[in-house]
Order: sequence, then C-alpha cells, then structure tokens
Amino acid sequence: MAEETSKVSFAEVSETIAKTTGGEIGKRQCEEVNVKVAQDFDAFYAQRAQKGSESTTDLLVLTTDGKGIVMHSKDLREATAKTTEKAGQSRRT
Repeated sequence: MAEETSKVSFAEVSETIAKTTGGEIGKRQCEEVNVKVAQDFDAFYAQRAQKGSESTTDLLVLTTDGKGIVMHSKDLREATAKTTEKAGQSRRT
C-alpha cells in the first residue's frame, strides 16, 4: 500500500486493492496506514548511516576512460602477437 500511494492517490490505492485482492479498505484507512509507515522513516535512515570513515593506507584507484586494458606486446604469446601486429597494420592503413 505504501508503495502504491507514492505513485497515485489514496482513493486510487483503495480501488486497486479492492480489484486485486477483493479486500476493501477506505481512503481514510489508507492515509492512516501510510502515516504509521512513515513514522519510522528518519529512524530507518539513521541506522543505515555510516558511523565514520574507515582508516586505511590503501588506495583504491579506478580508471574509466573506456579504452579497455592496455596490452603489452612483449607479454603476448607468439601467435597472438602476430595476430595483433596484423590487426594494428590494417588499422593504420
């Protein structure tokens, strides 16, 4: 019910519940339930808050240039190096 009332009116939620479950709930009841659901909002997010930063000397480094992983040709197997060299020559021309 709380999810639905975030999208549409209380009256529409009441109608949807009646259609999908066969149970009837009035508009005022929808409002009251949502008030009760929302009362724990601040407490919920307060408990999820991080209690301070983590102390570490390690670095986390990310790269997002979209170019992929750099391959050094000296580390490739012979057959792969030949294929890479041919592909590189065809791109240059």
